[in-house]
Amino acid sequence: VILAMARMNADHDFTYTIIGKGRERQNLQLLVKKYNLEGKVNFIEYVPHKDLADELYKHDILIMPSYIETFGRVYFEAMAMGIPIICAKNSGIFGYFKEGEEAFSVNHKKVDDIAHLLDFLVTHENDRVRIGLQGQKLVSSFTWDDIVGKLRNIYNQAIGSK
Repeated sequence: VILAMARMNADHDFTYTIIGKGRERQNLQLLVKKYNLEGKVNFIEYVPHKDLADELYKHDILIMPSYIETFGRVYFEAMAMGIPIICAKNSGIFGYFKEGEEAFSVNHKKVDDIAHLLDFLVTHENDRVRIGLQGQKLVSSFTWDDIVGKLRNIYNQAIGSK
């Protein structure tokens, strides 16, 4: 994402917040310095879960093109708030949404594609809001009651088929 930011239109007024204190933090800070993105990238070590909604609310987009992501609950948390998300293709929640209508996915290795998508979302507020609202509708059906009901049906079908 930092490399993509370096390729974006310099006139865009935006910031990017990285939450976490993983082992790549120092490398990411060096990239920020290398591409003169100080002031555009913020690092936060930790956000308690009870404060996550308040932190997400400060942002217009959630991008986490992490290929090794299993499901990534934070995607659904952002979507529940009407924030459009960008995940990695073939990872995480990829396939749970209609591409470009409810959320976005990118090839995590294609920096230009990430930059292009971010440029689009930064400059097309109406589309960004529309997609965020569509994503919010999508995840409204992912309540614990709905999930438990679906699991119960799967288990009942499995038991009944023996």
